[in-house]
Amino acid sequence: MLKLLTAEKNLNDPILGSRSLNALGFWPARIRTAHALTALRTRLWWRDRSAIGRAVRRDGFAMVPDFLPLPDFKRLRNMALRVLDDVAAHDPVPDRRASGFAPKTLYPWGFDRCEGGTLGRFVILNRLTDDRDRDIAASILDDPRLHEASLAIVGRRVRHRHFWINRTCHGGTADAHDPQKDLHRDTFTPTVKFWLFLEDVRDENGPFMYVPGSHRLNETRYRWEIRRIEEALRHPRGSRASAFRVSPQERDALGLSAPKAFTVPANTLVIANTFGFHRRGDATPGAFRLAIFGTNRPSPFLPL
Repeated sequence: MLKLLTAEKNLNDPILGSRSLNALGFWPARIRTAHALTALRTRLWWRDRSAIGRAVRRDGFAMVPDFLPLPDFKRLRNMALRVLDDVAAHDPVPDRRASGFAPKTLYPWGFDRCEGGTLGRFVILNRLTDDRDRDIAASILDDPRLHEASLAIVGRRVRHRHFWINRTCHGGTADAHDPQKDLHRDTFTPTVKFWLFLEDVRDENGPFMYVPGSHRLNETRYRWEIRRIEEALRHPRGSRASAFRVSPQERDALGLSAPKAFTVPANTLVIANTFGFHRRGDATPGAFRLAIFGTNRPSPFLPL
């Protein structure tokens, strides 16, 4: 029962996916309570009211070019490339050509995750053992602007264990569909994702895409959430989706615009509230994207 007080969203779970509980108003109450407590927590802890925080509150995302001083950025990028090369020497990048999500492949340094033909390699930033590398990583781990934006979205700072060096390798889509390239929201409550891009992101690299303003839980969006949960619960347990996809027609009915593509130069930070609708952009097969990536997904029901 403790999972009721977490951010867990798995509708295949016998409790969270209980049609009887939902008939009693469980999911409507859970969504409203999660958003109300998150809003209260952000009012209490988001104090600086900086530009980056105001942007994520208004639009659901913020973009900061020239995020780090150039010497710090170059050191961070060179360190990330060297670490990825070292990892690949021991654990070569796998090949996978199957649609949908695959389980993570865990390593001492992090994990690989395949989503269709797309591979994400994630190296945990705070597990670096070289003192020089740890000093370089501190330039992003402790940047107050990043934590300020997270406070504005979820009322919590980002923990160091939630930062990764991330290389995204795009495969073909003909027989290995990447579900992250469908417009979706991550879960039923505000959450944080961010990227400090270490190389230029062009259309062929599969840029992050986001629908401005789609992070707001207005009445129309609330009804959409409830309808999608009810539809999912009608499916047999084991086949219920939880990160709901949204069609262009549904997006239009919600009064939302087309997604914005973040084609940005290197050293740009992009941070977003992923209760908003977003996707990984289409990419040229074989293209890469390199970033320091992070998440913050605390339970919305935690004490203030």
